[in-house]
Amino acid sequence: MRKKESHRTEEDSLPQKHHRAEEHHPAEEHRPTEEHHLTKELCAAIFAQDGPPENTPRHLLDHLLRRCPECLAVWKSYLESQGLPGGLKLSADSWAKLDAVFQNILAQASNLRQRVRKEEQGVDKLLQELDQLPSPAARVTRVRRSRRFRSWVLCERLLERSQILSFEHPEAAAENAELVIETAWALDDSDIGKALISDLMARGWANLAQARRLAGQPQLASEVFAMTRLFVEEGSGDPLVEAEVTGIAALIHRDLGQLEAAIRLHDRSVSIYQRLEVRAQRAHGLLQRSMTQILAGDLEAALEDQHRAIELVDQSTNPRLWLCAEHLLIATLNELGKGSEARARLTKLQEAPPSTTDPWSRLRQRRLQATLSLTAGDAETAAECEDAARCQLAESGIFHPSMIPTRSLLTELGTAEG
Repeated sequence: MRKKESHRTEEDSLPQKHHRAEEHHPAEEHRPTEEHHLTKELCAAIFAQDGPPENTPRHLLDHLLRRCPECLAVWKSYLESQGLPGGLKLSADSWAKLDAVFQNILAQASNLRQRVRKEEQGVDKLLQELDQLPSPAARVTRVRRSRRFRSWVLCERLLERSQILSFEHPEAAAENAELVIETAWALDDSDIGKALISDLMARGWANLAQARRLAGQPQLASEVFAMTRLFVEEGSGDPLVEAEVTGIAALIHRDLGQLEAAIRLHDRSVSIYQRLEVRAQRAHGLLQRSMTQILAGDLEAALEDQHRAIELVDQSTNPRLWLCAEHLLIATLNELGKGSEARARLTKLQEAPPSTTDPWSRLRQRRLQATLSLTAGDAETAAECEDAARCQLAESGIFHPSMIPTRSLLTELGTAEG
């Protein structure tokens, strides 16, 4: 998705490794080739200390222009506009300039990689130091006043913590998101560039909005998210950033009752993940969209999305997301009047070894058992399961609006965010 289109409105917002030739054949230097695909070995060589094999830029460009009609058309159009001869050949001087640009990019990437590795070695100590401070205000002050905390890696780790904490501890998640914003704001743009800093700022504000949403403050979340849109426009155009913040925007619209706008935003986020072939994020997006479809009364579309999500998730590597998808599917089947199919699927889950010890997954499964038992006319079992679920919730000391008894099980499952 093109960055410029992201938020026009609030809701739309080589098969073998290429080795250095032993003999040099000038006449063959510019000959287009079909063999120079990228390989993992070549990618590693590009970032190695000695640099990539000789003539790598020209081989890759020749290969691209022969393989991609769209790039070739743009290339020819540019040559014509500049009064340059057509074809794929470049002068020796032009190739030298291309090589210089390529080497400059590699040097910047290598410097950034070295900096990231250095920051990774000290990030745990920085996090511990922040955790030992007595208040959120003290942590913000430390980040503002100490250059040691101006770290890209620290931003990423704080983002991860905010996302992990957002459901069970939304206030703590908000505090971590605020630290992301403070840390990113203090970063030196001469090191990583303004666009990447804007990406971090956008994600920080989006996760702060997410925390406010999960604290039951959707209107405040919407107001906070307005800052996200500003930084997305100034960002790098990274489609993963676009997909992440668009997915959060969809959830805010859903909680505000703006279901049509939410579904359009879900569609955009899911389509980006599909184009990038990011399976787990796409599955998560499908589950979120299915919940919005349920609230909009389109159970069949929701069921289809849930089936797709289950196909995308690897149970062995992401058991919690897989189990959430199964729970949603079972609940939807029951709502569609397919109680026997739902009970059979739940029984299969109960008989299998637990795929995760996550307490929220166990809680959802108990609530599912209660709902399905009630549908089947077994009020006694339903009451027992409901009591067990309430006891578990009370013992956890966690409150979330999705646990209000008058809300449906499907709403509870969807709010759990997978």
